[in-house]
Amino acid sequence: MSVDELLTKLRSVDVNLVLEGDELRVSAPKGALDAELRDQLSNNKAAIIKALGSAKRTTTLSAQPIERLKPSPDYPVSFAQERLWFLDQLEPGKAFYNMPLAIRLHGELSIPALGRTLNAIVSRHQTLRTRFASRNGRPIQVIDEDSKFELLQEDLSAMQAGTRDTQLALRIRQESLLPFDLAHDSLVRGKLLRLSERDHVLLFTMHHIISDGWSMGVLFRELGACYAAFS
Repeated sequence: MSVDELLTKLRSVDVNLVLEGDELRVSAPKGALDAELRDQLSNNKAAIIKALGSAKRTTTLSAQPIERLKPSPDYPVSFAQERLWFLDQLEPGKAFYNMPLAIRLHGELSIPALGRTLNAIVSRHQTLRTRFASRNGRPIQVIDEDSKFELLQEDLSAMQAGTRDTQLALRIRQESLLPFDLAHDSLVRGKLLRLSERDHVLLFTMHHIISDGWSMGVLFRELGACYAAFS
């Protein structure tokens, strides 16, 4: 296995490699690094450091804006996306690869600004407007150019405190277990639960085929920046 193939495989299981000076920092979800991958990582450490250092220097010298993909009826999928699509075909209607977030929002909340924020984020990132159809038995990416994000809302504020907490936990669990249809659904959804005038919970769920743990930092930064601008 070449270094490029090893790096691709590591990325497919959400293993992040960061070069700090001459030190290689590795972060990975629990169970992602099996014995074989650990050995390959150890045996190729010097080559990986060299490859990451070269990529970092190239990026510093020639960084260019990321351009949007032009409309096409037949975008290929990545290795990781094909793997997740195949697993979904084996067991459709499951929520194994949902990525749920429950964000507690304290203080005054502008719901119109929050709605505009989520629409802006979905508009900015084509991956959040992507579905996965099948053509001749193989997956392809379908990017929806005009996809309006719908923020559902539910008011729990009239409930007694104990009942409200129970229902909140139930809503969070239900949302996390609601499956996506990869071919037809938007693969990102949101729901705002109102607990009181100054206390809300935002439920935000994506399918792992369009996002990963590394992307969460980007999402949170844009959520804060866009909301501040729109409010």
